[in-house]
Amino acid sequence: MTIKERIKNILRDAVTAPSGDNSQPWWFHLEDQVLDVHMIPDKDNPILNFRLGGSYVALGTLVENIIILSSTAGLRTSLELLPDPSKPYLISRITFSDDASIVPDPLAPFVTKRCTNRKPYHNKVLPADVVRDITNTQNELGGRVRVITTTDKHVITSTANASSMMERVALETEAIHKLFFGNIVWSKEEEHLRGMGLPIKTTELPPPIQFLFRLIKDWKKTKLLNRIGLSRMASKANAATYGKAPLVGVVAVSLCDAKAYIDAGRIFQRIWIKAAKYGLAFQPVTGILFLAQRVLANETKELHNEHLPLIKDAYSTIKEKFGLTQDIPVLYFRIGYADAPSAYTSRRAPEFR
Repeated sequence: MTIKERIKNILRDAVTAPSGDNSQPWWFHLEDQVLDVHMIPDKDNPILNFRLGGSYVALGTLVENIIILSSTAGLRTSLELLPDPSKPYLISRITFSDDASIVPDPLAPFVTKRCTNRKPYHNKVLPADVVRDITNTQNELGGRVRVITTTDKHVITSTANASSMMERVALETEAIHKLFFGNIVWSKEEEHLRGMGLPIKTTELPPPIQFLFRLIKDWKKTKLLNRIGLSRMASKANAATYGKAPLVGVVAVSLCDAKAYIDAGRIFQRIWIKAAKYGLAFQPVTGILFLAQRVLANETKELHNEHLPLIKDAYSTIKEKFGLTQDIPVLYFRIGYADAPSAYTSRRAPEFR
């Protein structure tokens, strides 16, 4: 099999990488042994995807998948991030070469098993060696990324409450509500046609609440129900779910630049795949952190003024509880034991241009 054929096979599995609302903001150009990975900048949620931070993270997870999987195809990779200043959406250039001596990455068998699990997690403690392995992921690529985890119940509860503020803001903000419900996939037929978005079953909501979701996709009905506490109840329910995890963590960077976010995505993906390797459930809970970056930069025209201090307080709580002073928390996650997800998101085939 030629190198080009092997690269195409790698990409078929690599595009199982996660992205905001399963937006899959990428396309590829492959010439001989060189692969260019490009961003599609308008794919992800424009309010939460502040300065394309979410898309850079997603592209980082994709790049890491490609590198991990290449090791199983006898291919060595040479990676350049943001290689051409004249092409701002050219995220990486990866050059492949044959190398029979390369050792397959032990994470490779679990790349396609990685998934989001939003179910309640069981009350079962994670082994100490697993916690160490997850936390030590920050040392595997070097760079400016930190991984901080905790099993402290007080910290878990406090940060769960903070991160769940996103649900309240989303249900009380028309622009975010519209974007969120626009990404929900309501049937198998719709999922097949779109090849992207979030199937309703992946939310792990019980059937009565799934029915309510169909009702509140109408903004006027949501506003009405918010008057009797819908948004606050949703936030409280999610806080309770997040708070039952035996471990939560953050991925933090020292600067909010593109390369740092790509590196954060690469580290994040390795953590996530490790969770799959250990048979653990994993859920990223990142919305409030991206929204906070927008608020801190005073770009808040889509938001209500009464939400701004709530978002800032949530962000400050997460920073404080994880002992972050200068570093910026980019990604928050929970890990634990849980039943298998009810459904999985679909992926489009790799797009070449």
